[in-house]
Amino acid sequence: MVNASGEFTMVGEAENGELACVLAQQLQPDVILMDVSMPRMNGIEATRWIKTTLPQVVIIGLSVYLSADVAQDMRAAGTSAYLTKDTSPEDLYQAIHSALLKLN
Repeated sequence: MVNASGEFTMVGEAENGELACVLAQQLQPDVILMDVSMPRMNGIEATRWIKTTLPQVVIIGLSVYLSADVAQDMRAAGTSAYLTKDTSPEDLYQAIHSALLKLN
């Protein structure tokens, strides 16, 4: 979905939170779409680690569940937005744009 926009390019993909941290440090992307539920290290912990190490990286949390508690935990860890995985591509792109605008 990210590559389909023609505007963004996906540079990496991690199947667990630990690898997300390693790839974030290696690739230093502008934006990370972080799944909340991942093995080894969940998205909340990975977000917290990445934001501590790379505070300039924008992280948008994604989950299949719309939970106020999880959304609050993700925001506290450092995400710029929290969306469900059934969010439309347009809403995802808008969230990415909004988060990047706040940086500049």
